[in-house]
Amino acid sequence: MNEIEISVIIATRNREAILWTTVEKAIASIAGKRAEIIIVNDGDKPLVAKDSFSEKIRCFNNPSKGVTTARNFGAANARGEVLFFADDDMWLIPEAIDWIDAQMKAEQNRAVVYKLNWEYPKTLQQKLTGTKVGRYLLAAAYNIIWGRM
Repeated sequence: MNEIEISVIIATRNREAILWTTVEKAIASIAGKRAEIIIVNDGDKPLVAKDSFSEKIRCFNNPSKGVTTARNFGAANARGEVLFFADDDMWLIPEAIDWIDAQMKAEQNRAVVYKLNWEYPKTLQQKLTGTKVGRYLLAAAYNIIWGRM
C-alpha cells in the first residue's frame, strides 16, 4: 500500500509572501494524515523553501512554462493516488482533506473528479471591506469559487 494517499499540489509564480502562508496552513491541514505537499514554482527565479518547511514539502522549479505545465509537473512527481490542486492563495483546512479522504475510501468514488467549493475566511473578508479592491472582490463575489465561474 502506498504510504502517501493525497498529494496536495500548489502551483505558484512570483508570490512568495502569499505562498508561505498557504504552505503553513496546508502543513497544518495534513498533519497526521498520509499526505504530501508539492510546490511547483513557475516564477522567474528559483524558489527556496523556508528552513522550517524544508522537511515537510517538496519544492520544484519549473520556470515560466505556465500554470498548466506546473500542475502537470506536480502531478508527475506526486506519490499520492489522489491529486488535490490548489492555488498559492488557497488556504486549506483539515476538514477539506478529511472530506477528500472519506470520499476516496468509498470504492465507487475512485475514478471521480471533484471541484471543491471554497470561500475566503471571514477574517479575510472583514479585511477586504477596508480597501477599494477588496470591496470590488466582495461585490463581484470573487471571495467564493462560484463568483469566479
